Amino acid sequence: MKKIREVLLASLLLLSMAGLIVYSKDVSEAVLQSVKRCVGVIVPSLFAFMALSGFMIRSGVITYISKPFDLTVGKLLKLPAGTSGLLLISNIAGYPVGASMLADAVRKGKIDRRCAEIMSVFCYAGGPAYLINAVGTGIFGSKKAGISVFLSILTANLLLAAVMCRIYKPKAEIRTDGRKVSSEDLICSVTDAGEKIFDMCFMIIWFSAILAAAEGTGLPARIGNTLGLTPSEGIMIRSMFEITSSSALDKNAYGLLPWLAVLCSFGGVCVILQLKTVIKGSFGSKLFWKWMPIRGVLVYSLNRIYNWIFLDDNMPAFARDKEIIVELDNLLPSLCLIMMIFILVLQKRLDFLKRV
Repeated sequence: MKKIREVLLASLLLLSMAGLIVYSKDVSEAVLQSVKRCVGVIVPSLFAFMALSGFMIRSGVITYISKPFDLTVGKLLKLPAGTSGLLLISNIAGYPVGASMLADAVRKGKIDRRCAEIMSVFCYAGGPAYLINAVGTGIFGSKKAGISVFLSILTANLLLAAVMCRIYKPKAEIRTDGRKVSSEDLICSVTDAGEKIFDMCFMIIWFSAILAAAEGTGLPARIGNTLGLTPSEGIMIRSMFEITSSSALDKNAYGLLPWLAVLCSFGGVCVILQLKTVIKGSFGSKLFWKWMPIRGVLVYSLNRIYNWIFLDDNMPAFARDKEIIVELDNLLPSLCLIMMIFILVLQKRLDFLKRV
């Protein structure tokens, strides 16, 4: 059986390589679009949050941020003492930030692996910067649509936190260790965030290339036609693998908004693989997958309610052009940022080699 799997994997890889060569034009266009999405959306919206969240864990500042919330949100949800800040920041910062903070907390001995595994279920969200701007305004031309998606995921996570903390009773002991905040903490946090952003962006680019090669064969389109799928539904299926592909959705596909909210709560296969890179074995993912279907049902139901509250019967009949356009204001700072991160990471590795 193992040999059969290896043969199938080798065959699939060879077919993928052939597709990348035969449909090189489609692949090149897809890679270019994915690079634009990374430079124009991913880096500006996530890098600073990831660097700051890492610094909060390293320096122990997260303790002071959690204190006021421990007495309110923490008491209500039965969260372990000192973890309210982790919950709130991870639901605001974006997909990998929550997992990154939990992994850092485990490595620093702030929480144990079991607590991190439990909290990973509800410390996972797209973040308002992406959901409101890229999903709401970018696809439907309505910030209210993005707010509806964000609130659906946030509310579902809070409900899951209240339920899971009562079932599993996670424990943590996050406190300051008396260390002074140092510039080294900040530098390490920035370089670590840079490495994680690089990993994320390259994963998005790779997925875009593979999906473009697969679509170039025309097989996905034929399957879609056989099943009677609309173009928007086809894009939704593609978004299950790479969530930023949802930017190509038709501006009038409002009926798919609850399902899009579910996809955004899942993040897509690409994001899940990114989480594996961020976590690096710090804690398990068994509970994450066990509770994912329940989370999806909650998000779908809540989004229908929020849509009824926030969205008018006549949604705006306009939206941005679906082609991802990187504005100069985002492009130049992002490129400079990427260059600085590359230099910092390279210098860090050279210093390590010198010490060895």
